[in-house]
Amino acid sequence: GVVPGVPLTIALRAQDPWFATRLLDAGASPNPRDNPLGPMMTAIGLGSAGGVRLLLDHRADLGATERTGNNALLTALDMDQFTIAELLVARGADVWAIDSSGGNFGTSVTRPIVSTDPVQASAQQRLAARLPSIGWPSPPPDPRAVRKMALAGEWPPAAAKGKGHVPEP
Repeated sequence: GVVPGVPLTIALRAQDPWFATRLLDAGASPNPRDNPLGPMMTAIGLGSAGGVRLLLDHRADLGATERTGNNALLTALDMDQFTIAELLVARGADVWAIDSSGGNFGTSVTRPIVSTDPVQASAQQRLAARLPSIGWPSPPPDPRAVRKMALAGEWPPAAAKGKGHVPEP
């Protein structure tokens, strides 16, 4: 009678890797069917790079999305968790993915940061510095423009197709 994903989400909230690791090792899904981003969103919301790494090590699906198109990378960016965004990108998150409003990687890493954490600000700058290497449009189009391009079948830009992973500097 346990709802899929709830024990893992609670274990991640406990911020003790022992519980979450035991559940994952016993077969708990890092992407439960009824809430495929639940555990990942919990770890990101807590700012737990260790929790995100644990889920990724247990084959969390970076392509999992909510109905709005939101995924783990977009969640990390929305929450100004740029160090976690770096980890997700390093593990293969698609930097060209957008949510239903056109929210995107390029806009997120070039907008003014809300957080006053210098570690997050540095991570945001490192991510922004990588945009030219993947052919990101300059200046980055705002979310409305990206949504419009996506609806017209013009996103990602033709020059970017197949370049979903940001190369290391």
